[in-house]
Amino acid sequence: MTEQHSDQELERIMRQGLVDRAAHAADALEEPMRTRPPRPRGWLGVAAVAAAVVVGGPLVWHFAGADQRSPAPDDRVAADSGKPASWRVESYGGVQVRVPPTWGWGGAPMANLDAGDERPLDCGAAAFVRPGSSDYETVPRDTPYVGRPVMMTDACAIVGLENAPAAPAPAADSVWLDAAGVEVGTTELGDGYVRETVEVGRGTVTVTSDDPALRARILATAEAVDVDDNGCRADATWSDVPAGDLRDVDPESLSVCAYETVGGETMLVWSTRRDARAATAYGDAVELSSATYDPIRLCTEQPEGQWLAVGVNGKDGRTAWTAAVMGECAQIQWHYRAQGDPESLAASPVIPRTVKPWGGSEARAYLVGPVKWREYAGKEGAGMFRGILG
Repeated sequence: MTEQHSDQELERIMRQGLVDRAAHAADALEEPMRTRPPRPRGWLGVAAVAAAVVVGGPLVWHFAGADQRSPAPDDRVAADSGKPASWRVESYGGVQVRVPPTWGWGGAPMANLDAGDERPLDCGAAAFVRPGSSDYETVPRDTPYVGRPVMMTDACAIVGLENAPAAPAPAADSVWLDAAGVEVGTTELGDGYVRETVEVGRGTVTVTSDDPALRARILATAEAVDVDDNGCRADATWSDVPAGDLRDVDPESLSVCAYETVGGETMLVWSTRRDARAATAYGDAVELSSATYDPIRLCTEQPEGQWLAVGVNGKDGRTAWTAAVMGECAQIQWHYRAQGDPESLAASPVIPRTVKPWGGSEARAYLVGPVKWREYAGKEGAGMFRGILG
């Protein structure tokens, strides 16, 4: 015979059960890095343990698959912007977008290196680096990522070859910035994945996911900008840096802007922003390392290839910009006040202690680094740059 309970007894039993569950719960939860949302489990699994219980009023049951959870930290929206507050900014050229902070970095279809061939190349349209790791090209295939139209590997393939087998369905969510050969619109890719591309400014943003809500939220953050939210100008030139007095700024944050100049055309490839501690460490490292650095010459000519503008942002709104040159003439240039010359040019070496404050997983994804870096950086500089391809 089924045991009967009063309303008060039922309430006590439920409350005690919740207390017991809470006692064994984790102290803190963090959103795992996953590529696909969990599939709805349906009613059967939940109905087996759910029962209609009335305790002074209706008790609402949230079934699995209904997604009634509270927003995770990555999902909270900043009240003043309508954008996910903890999502990070990713920009390329004059287009920026926001993605969850657990996403990695990689490539996207890029323009053919043969000017006479309009078919795009796939030189690593996948994740190559992920946050918190210095590994390159060894990340799991299901790592969600932001891809840029740059060469991640020299093992390239032409996209759109005739009679080529159909590409398999993606294994992870992704965002491509200004991918070559991708038309505006929506494409079904199989296994629930959809690729959605929109035009933003003079570029495009492509979001691939099997979660339509995620695609919509990411695309809603896409915008054309002259200066991205990391403080980097889309149209900066070599003549713009260095600028400002590095010794005259009380550090609040650090803007890191990576550019690439090819044939006189310059593109903002990647950017990030570091905190006040990193900005202070960078300024100190640059100034101290210059004391014992005796360069053969100052690299003042416009570099061909990669270079960076690294800005120490002050609490008063001013920014002291330094210029970091890669390649053979690897050095950091900055201004200081010398007697009789308010903007004397100083140089510091590109070495581990001047790279560490702004470097990281994403820097290794896109920056080759100085020539012969391994020879003079040693083990201390391992994993800071990806090295020359080939």
